[in-house]
Amino acid sequence: MKPINISAEADADLISFYDHYLIHAGERIAEEYSQRTQDALTHIERFPRTGSTRYASFTPVSMLDTDAQGEVMVLRCWTYRQFPLIIFYIERQDFITIVRILHQASDLPQHLSNPLP
Repeated sequence: MKPINISAEADADLISFYDHYLIHAGERIAEEYSQRTQDALTHIERFPRTGSTRYASFTPVSMLDTDAQGEVMVLRCWTYRQFPLIIFYIERQDFITIVRILHQASDLPQHLSNPLP
């Protein structure tokens, strides 16, 4: 397993969604969101290559790198089941960077076109 590094942007996303669910849906739903996030991060940590690469084209060229085997590290995503959110991450040689956590209906290209951490 590779350790997970959560970017400042993703950390802000986590807090923002928790606060949103707490205010608009109550403590039980906010805690459910928190548990589902932890479950998703555990899965990504154990099986990082199971995430979809369908948004890989949003990875800025400057962020493309290769691992020890020469494979390009691309942007991957993992979708929540109970919440309309997507975790975006990049598997690096020694760790996994959680780049953003975004709502599925947001302007994904705009949020992901900035230089990634």
